[in-house]
Amino acid sequence: MTRNLLFITADQMRADCLSLLGHPCVQTPNLDRLAARGVHFSRHYTNAVPCGPSRACLHTSTYLRRHGLAANEMRIEPELVTLANQARQLGYDPALFGYTDVGIKGQGAKMLTGFREGVLLDDNFTLWRQFLKDQGHDLSNDWSAAFATKGEALTAPSVFPAEHCLTTFQTQGLLDFLTLQDKTPWFAHLSYAAPHPPFVVPTPYDTLYDPKDMPAPIRARSLDEEAALHPYSAHLLKAPQGWPNRINLPNQALQSLEIPDIKALRSVYFAMITELDHQVGRILEFLESRGDLAQTMIVFTADHGEMLGDHWFWAKYAFFEPSFHVPLIICSPDTSILTRDQRQVSCFTEHVDVMPTILEWLDPDNEKHLCKNGDGVSLLPFLRGVMPEDWRASAFSELDFRCLPESNSIVRDCGLTEAQARYAILRDDHFKLVHFPGFEPLLFDLKKDPQESRNLAKDTAYKKVLADYTAALKGRYNH
Repeated sequence: MTRNLLFITADQMRADCLSLLGHPCVQTPNLDRLAARGVHFSRHYTNAVPCGPSRACLHTSTYLRRHGLAANEMRIEPELVTLANQARQLGYDPALFGYTDVGIKGQGAKMLTGFREGVLLDDNFTLWRQFLKDQGHDLSNDWSAAFATKGEALTAPSVFPAEHCLTTFQTQGLLDFLTLQDKTPWFAHLSYAAPHPPFVVPTPYDTLYDPKDMPAPIRARSLDEEAALHPYSAHLLKAPQGWPNRINLPNQALQSLEIPDIKALRSVYFAMITELDHQVGRILEFLESRGDLAQTMIVFTADHGEMLGDHWFWAKYAFFEPSFHVPLIICSPDTSILTRDQRQVSCFTEHVDVMPTILEWLDPDNEKHLCKNGDGVSLLPFLRGVMPEDWRASAFSELDFRCLPESNSIVRDCGLTEAQARYAILRDDHFKLVHFPGFEPLLFDLKKDPQESRNLAKDTAYKKVLADYTAALKGRYNH
């Protein structure tokens, strides 16, 4: 059987932003359709943030402590095994449409070795901006001109039509590539920039969701109350977080936004997800028309999430669920026989599991013995309706903040060493531990406090729980 691979990543998409989960606003009919044909892993977690560290986990099946990438555009050691290079050993010619935000030492940092350039996006969006100019649009040399809007309102749409916007541009690059494929098996990685900031959508998506109908952020009553939860929160809430949410909205102003403005930004973020979903629908229809859908594995996930004003945070550096909990949907010919119940998996899965899943499916006879030294485990049994024995009962994630500009004040003001400028998370069905080498830990009872608002680490009644979870986290870290 011909085996094609389409690996799609969104940038900064929360796990809860799927209409199949009953989200009160956002609609994702095509991702829902993909999940109905495949398997939705409802408790899937990135092992690291931000983009580069997370993608290194996806592309090497190793935790941050092994691949060593603390920030974007760092370069891994050449000897570290990567997904694209392993696919090349199987005879594929992997093509990239977007970016990996990580590279190999001695090479560029936007595309990992093993991929060939389909549509490569750099930090200045050079190819897309040239496309816009070719369509007759007048752009300045500043990359931000590509995100210009019709007015200053937070919901003002892009000055460009939908067919010229970035998500469509990336999708069309993939479709052009697929059109040229003959009977040779193909491997494509579509790495969408959406719904990463700046939060901008073209018409008609700008009016898709009424800001008044958006859910309000879940957070403490005041910024000071939120900051009092932990020293890391107190320092990070004072710092700019990530890219500007809008070109005309300095990040320093995010914490002072009133609820109506937060809802307005949320409406655009959700619209970006629906715009992306529409493009996924175009791809599914194309594959179906060519007869490729029945012989293609499609993997959809996100590098990390987005706080979206929850806990007064934006971006992805906070230790709360919206930063680390991300979607994962996998559809393959194996999943066609599954029952409805088998299409929803609530076991804890992680980014390090994606690479071994793809490689085992591409090489079912294991003739090349690929990806045997990673930290992940193949999810193929779930795709075949089999519950693996002794599956993990928790998820493990990390953030190394020594290289993040937003966190320099934490390291400096608190006198941390580089080794202390990080945290690690272990969460299961009941509790969540956030361990800081340089600060006190956090312990949340997720059954009693699903919004993670009460730190129990100093509560004597939870002394044994804290000790047990600390030992378990060290076990995962030293695995």
